[in-house]
Amino acid sequence: MLMIGIASGNKVKRAQETLANSITLRGPAEGEAGKSCTVYAIPSAIVEKFIDSNYVQGYTMEAGTYWLDPVDTETYISEETQQRLKGYLKDSGMYTMTAVGTLDCAYDTYFLAKGYRIVEGSGLSYGERGKYEAVVGEKYAEKNHLHVGDTVKYKMEQGTIEYYKVSAPEEISFKIRGIYRTPEVYQSDSVVNDWHNNLIFIPLDIFCEYSMKALKIQNVGFNTVTVYLKDTKSVEPFIEETKNKIKIGSVDDVVQTDENGIRSSVKPMVISQQDLESGEWSYQLIRNKEWYEMVAKPVEKLNRLIGYMIVGFVTAGILLFGILTSLSVKGRKREIGILLSMGEHRKRILGQFVLENLVPVLIALVFAALCATPTAEYFADRMISNQAEKVEQENEDLSGNIKNALPTSEIAAYESTGVTVDTDLSIEWNWKIMTGMILGILDLFLLILILQVGKITRESPASILLDRK
Repeated sequence: MLMIGIASGNKVKRAQETLANSITLRGPAEGEAGKSCTVYAIPSAIVEKFIDSNYVQGYTMEAGTYWLDPVDTETYISEETQQRLKGYLKDSGMYTMTAVGTLDCAYDTYFLAKGYRIVEGSGLSYGERGKYEAVVGEKYAEKNHLHVGDTVKYKMEQGTIEYYKVSAPEEISFKIRGIYRTPEVYQSDSVVNDWHNNLIFIPLDIFCEYSMKALKIQNVGFNTVTVYLKDTKSVEPFIEETKNKIKIGSVDDVVQTDENGIRSSVKPMVISQQDLESGEWSYQLIRNKEWYEMVAKPVEKLNRLIGYMIVGFVTAGILLFGILTSLSVKGRKREIGILLSMGEHRKRILGQFVLENLVPVLIALVFAALCATPTAEYFADRMISNQAEKVEQENEDLSGNIKNALPTSEIAAYESTGVTVDTDLSIEWNWKIMTGMILGILDLFLLILILQVGKITRESPASILLDRK
C-alpha cells in the first residue's frame, strides 16, 4: 500500500510534467471554411520574439506543413483534388523527414493518444537530454534498410510552396534507439501517410539548438512554434507578455465548446489577400483544452487517491502495528520469564524481540516496493489511456474521422498542451510524506514494543511464570 502511494505520486509528477504547459503560435491561413487552405510561415523575427521569455524552457517548431480543414477528408474531396494535394505536399518537401523535438509531451501525444507503438528497441527515456539518439518510423527504416543501433542523418529542409524555405546549415546524425509503427488509421492511401511514417523523435535540447541555427538564416519562417513553459503558473503571464510583443488575433483552446455544448476543433485565422500582401498579420495562440481532459483529469484523480491513501495508511498502520505488537508481546510473556530465570539480560531480551519483529516488517516493505510500484504504474497508464481514447472517440463522432485530415494544425495543436493544472502533490513532497510515515510508524512500533517488553522484564521471573494471564 505504501509503495503504491509512492509510485502513484511519481506518476502524478511525471504526467504533470508531460503536460509541459505549452502554447503554440500559429500563422494565418488563406482559404475558405470547409476548403483546404495553406497556413503561412511565421517570420524568424516574430519567432525570436515569441521564444525570448524568462517563462520559456524550450520550444519546438514546424515548417513545410500544409493544413486541410478537418471535414475535408478523403470522404469529401474528389480524386483529382487528392492527387493535386499529394503533388503539393511532395513539392513542398513534406514527405521528407520531419523532426519532433520531445519534451515528453510531444512524445506522449503521439505514442499515448495517437496509437503509435515501439516495435523494435526502446523509446526515449523520460527527461533525457543531450544524447544524439532518435526514434524513427518502421516504414522509413525498411525503405532505408535501417535497424536499432544504426545511424540516421537528418537535415531540416522543408517549406511551404508559396513563401519560405527552411534549410538548416548542416546535417546531424543520430543513433537509432527505437523504431515505431504508425497506427493503422494512417496506413491507408491518404495524403498524410508518408508524413506519419517519416517522423523522427529527438531530444528537445538538441532540436532547439539545431533549429536555432536554421533561424539565423535570412527569410526563414515556421508554420507553428510551440513553447514549453517552466511551470503551470507561467501560462497566463506568458500570454499577456506575448500580446505586448506580437500582434495576437486570438487565444484559443484546441477543442472548444459552443453554447450548445458541441465540441469542435479550433480553426486557423483566415486572412484576405490584401492583408496577406500588406504583411500586417495577426497570429493565433493555441492552448489544448483536450489534453486537460486526456491527462490532467486522470492525474487529479490519482492525486486525490494518494491523499486518501496517506490518511488510510497512517490510520491503519497505527491500529495494526499497535494491536499486533501488543498481542505478540503478551502471547510470549512466559517466554520472557523463562529467559529471565535463566539469567538473560533485560537488554538482550529486548533486542531479540525488536529484531524478531522488525525483520518481517522490513521484508514486507521490500516486497511491497517490488510488487506495488509496477501495479501503480499500470493503473495510472490505464486511467490516462482510457480517458484519451474516450476524448478521441468523441472527436471522431463529431467531426468525422479527424485522423484522416492533413496533420499540420491538428498535430501541432495536439502538441500544444498549455493546460494550467496545479497538482498539490509533487514527487519531492510525496517522498517526504511517505518517508515521514515510515519512520513515524516504525518509531511507534518500536516504542510500543520497548514499553511492553520493558514493563514485563521489570517483573520477577517467578511472578511472570506464576501469572496465569
